[in-house]
Amino acid sequence: MTLASGCSRIFFDPELWIWDIGSGKVRTKLAGHTTSLWALAFSPDGTILAAGASGATHSLRLWSVPDGKPLHTFTTEAYTSVLTVAFSPDGATLAAGVRLWSCVDGKLLRILEKPEGVVTSVAFSPDGTLLAAALANKECEYGEYSIGSPCCSVEKYNRQPGALLSGT
Repeated sequence: MTLASGCSRIFFDPELWIWDIGSGKVRTKLAGHTTSLWALAFSPDGTILAAGASGATHSLRLWSVPDGKPLHTFTTEAYTSVLTVAFSPDGATLAAGVRLWSCVDGKLLRILEKPEGVVTSVAFSPDGTLLAAALANKECEYGEYSIGSPCCSVEKYNRQPGALLSGT
């Protein structure tokens, strides 16, 4: 079993570690991020780790879990923080906020339309056709975005969610 952890630049240089849970030891230390790490996700098959960081043009990276080698460095907008990442169920697409990236070639596939607000959490539906996104501003907005078309529906709540999880 594997665990990934990252740290904030506030206290240390931003580092990313892959741990072996059985032994409790660091298996691999990954270097390359220059700002605080905020979001981590394993691909469904556990072979790829996505890492999102704050405020840099290269704040989103994919890493090979078995050997710790970098796979893709995505070019994001300057000063764009990646606060949440999620893999599609087939592992071919990565959602970073409402941007969809190809895990195969690293290309931006699509930017989904969204209401105003910072995307704090994303989750794909089990069949991979919808993406749920929690947005934080003065109100929380929860939207389901069809991967094949623009925004479907948005509901407003009086609470700010910390995380989303999609299930059957």
